[in-house]
Amino acid sequence: MQYYRKTSVREQARERERQRQPQPPARGSRGASGGGRGGSGGPRDPRDPRMPQRRPAGGSAPRRPRRRIRVKKRFFVFLAAFLALLVLLGVGISALARKLFAGYTLAGYGMIESTNKAQALLLRDEMVVRAEGYGTVEYEAADFQNVLAGDPILSFYSSGYTKDIQNELSQVNSRIEQQQNTLYDTLSGIVDPQLEEYETQIEQKTQEIRDASQADGSAMTKLYRELEELMDARQEYLEQTASAQADTVLTQLYATRDQLLSRIQGWRSAYTAPMDGRVSYTFDGFEPYLTMEVLDLLNAQTLRDLLRNEDPEQPAELRSQQNLYRIVNPTHWYAAIRTSDTDWTVGVGESCALYFEGYEDLSFQATVDSISGSQSELMVILEMNEDIGPLINARKLTAVIGGRVEGIRVPLKSVKQNGDKQGVYLYDSGEFVPVRVIGHDSRYALVMPEEEGRLQKDTRIRK
Repeated sequence: MQYYRKTSVREQARERERQRQPQPPARGSRGASGGGRGGSGGPRDPRDPRMPQRRPAGGSAPRRPRRRIRVKKRFFVFLAAFLALLVLLGVGISALARKLFAGYTLAGYGMIESTNKAQALLLRDEMVVRAEGYGTVEYEAADFQNVLAGDPILSFYSSGYTKDIQNELSQVNSRIEQQQNTLYDTLSGIVDPQLEEYETQIEQKTQEIRDASQADGSAMTKLYRELEELMDARQEYLEQTASAQADTVLTQLYATRDQLLSRIQGWRSAYTAPMDGRVSYTFDGFEPYLTMEVLDLLNAQTLRDLLRNEDPEQPAELRSQQNLYRIVNPTHWYAAIRTSDTDWTVGVGESCALYFEGYEDLSFQATVDSISGSQSELMVILEMNEDIGPLINARKLTAVIGGRVEGIRVPLKSVKQNGDKQGVYLYDSGEFVPVRVIGHDSRYALVMPEEEGRLQKDTRIRK
């Protein structure tokens, strides 16, 4: 008994199509005549790709041999690096998310370059010398000259004195000198020990002046005064000698000179330095209001009014007096600064660097002497102990204060206002810690707690 496998219509159609196609001869076979390759008589090679593959029973396609894949070591290296990068990226994103969405931030240490511009008035440690009434001034010390207490500064001639009298005196002195030279020639053969002593001292003093001029020149004023005193003493001695008294021309000239000197002395007042310092003949009208005596009486409102006033009115008791000169201590002076609590960050007793616009080549180190006023209008007194230099005649300036500031750094938005205090809130306890802002930029603020130890690095504070 024969059994036949049931085939579908599709399989039957495929079999008929296969039978209609010509079958290629097997490799190496010959035809019926025993001739060429194209014959159909030999056996067929099943490995010949030109031969159609028979399907196995059941109708499924023949299986192809599987290709073995070898994985190289660098694949595992790249895979490990990729996974490590994913881990790091995940950790970074997680940390950033915690930082962004957490309700606190950590305080740390930081540094900020902070500058602040403010209006300033300069106050100098000085003595102002005035004369009663008005008259003519004859200067002896140069402007900006350093002097010692007692050094001559100027001569003041009250009202009524004229230059004509001084010119007349000069002419008389010239005639006396000519007549004395004639007398000296007569006395040259006469030995006078006292006169020789004067000549020796004058020569020595002249040599001292030469030596001092080659040094710093600080003692020149004193040496010139001593030389003038020696020459006056010699002149007085000569006038008292018998020969001089016997000269009727000199006697008459001396009498005329004494009369003129007497008249001049009635008008003349000699002024000397009341203390060691630097001479200045410049005045701006603020001298009665900005002195060491009124420093403690200044306040923010007074400072504001003085900054706005361009021509201050002189006190009534000073209107009848003439300003003569100032003796300034060049290494001790102050600056009164007008600012606000949001801009000012330096505490009393602390130091800061500053310079003044228009004098950018000069910088100074200042110490905060006092702070007064309200939050929106503060007056800060800065003390300087450096040479004032060209600022000896300056008064109203724009000060640029600042530099490198270090402290505890917190986000600027974390600094809150609680009543009249600035501070931060602790994240864990919710406690308000008052702080002083010592510097800030657009993102961060440097602060110092009012109570030491209340705020430290890594303290958690509210955002």
